[in-house]
Amino acid sequence: RVDEVLERCHVAGARADNCRLIRVNRHHPSAPLTLRGKAVSLPLRSSDALGRLQGLHGVLELGTFLFQDDAGLGAEVVVRRDSSIGFAFRRAAGSCGAWPNLRALCRATFQAGNVLREHKVQAVDAQSPVPSVFFVSDGDAAPPVVRILVSGYKFESRNAAMEDRLRRVSALIKDLIDAYKADDYQRKFEAAPDRASAAAVIREVQMRVLPCHGFTMPAEADEAQVVLRLTQMQAFLQSGKFYPEMNKALDWSVHLSGYSRLLSKPSKPKPKAAAASTAAAGRGALVVAGQQAAAAARAAAEDTWKHSHRPPKALWIAATWTNFEPQEMKWDGSNFYHVLQVGR
Repeated sequence: RVDEVLERCHVAGARADNCRLIRVNRHHPSAPLTLRGKAVSLPLRSSDALGRLQGLHGVLELGTFLFQDDAGLGAEVVVRRDSSIGFAFRRAAGSCGAWPNLRALCRATFQAGNVLREHKVQAVDAQSPVPSVFFVSDGDAAPPVVRILVSGYKFESRNAAMEDRLRRVSALIKDLIDAYKADDYQRKFEAAPDRASAAAVIREVQMRVLPCHGFTMPAEADEAQVVLRLTQMQAFLQSGKFYPEMNKALDWSVHLSGYSRLLSKPSKPKPKAAAASTAAAGRGALVVAGQQAAAAARAAAEDTWKHSHRPPKALWIAATWTNFEPQEMKWDGSNFYHVLQVGR
C-alpha cells in the first residue's frame, strides 16, 4: 500500500546518513520533521517533476568517479563531470567517513584513467576537471565512469557505492563463468567449424546473461546496438579491477569462453561459387588470389588482435629494471604495454 511504502522510505531516509529523499506531492509537499535536512520537497505533479529532473540531468552532464588508492580502497561518487578533481575527491573521502583537510588535499596527487584503455592515464591537478575523453559508458542507467588513481592519501575503506559495484561486477563474472564452463557450451564451441561461428557461440552466451544484469537488449537490435552493449559490459567488468581477485576472475572467464582459442580455428571458407570462379581463372589468377587470401588472413588476425577482449597469447618483458625477471605485459584492448617509472 502507498502508506506502507511512504513509511519505509521515511525510516530508510532517517537511518541513512548519505541518503536524500525527494517528496513529490502537489498538494502536501512537506516532509516529516524527522527527515529535516535529508529531504527535498517538490510541490509538483509526478510527471512534471520527472520531466524537470530529466532535463536537469542532461544539462549537468554527471559523471561517475571511481577513486582508488594503492591498496584498492576508495570511493565511488557521482558529481558534475566538469567538477574539479579536488571537489570530487572531498566528496569521495567524506563518503568513507573522513573529510580531508587542506593539507591532505595538497599532498594527494591524481591520475585519470580510462577503464577500457588501461594505459591511457593522465595526471590531473586538484583544481582541474577530468578531460572528457577519459569517461566511458558502462551502462545506460548510470553516468559515464572514470577511474581516478590517488597517491599520497590512504582511504580507510570502500564506500557503499564502490562495494555495490564490486558485488555487481562479481555477480556478472560468476554468471558468465558458469555459462562458459557448462558442458553444452564447451561442446558447441569445439564443434564450431570456423572463427565466425565460434565467436557467435561466445556472443550467444553474453546476450543471454547481460539482460539479467541491467544491460537491456532491444528485440530487434542491430549490430551497432549489440557492439554498444558488449563495450559497456567490458567497461563495467574492468571498472571492478580495483579488487585484485577480480583480475583473476576476468582472466578465467576469458579462458573458459574459448576466446584464446579463436585463432586456432580456420577462417570462414569462401562460398563454392566464388571458389569455382577462382579455379577457372587460370594459374596466374590462382597465384594472385592466393596472395590476396594470405593478406586477408593476416588482416583478419590483426583485426582479432585489435578486439576489445584479450588476444589469445601473452607477452612478457625482462630488463634491467625488472632484474631480468619476466613481467607479464598488460592488454588495453588495442596493444600490449608495460608501465615503467623514470625518475622519482
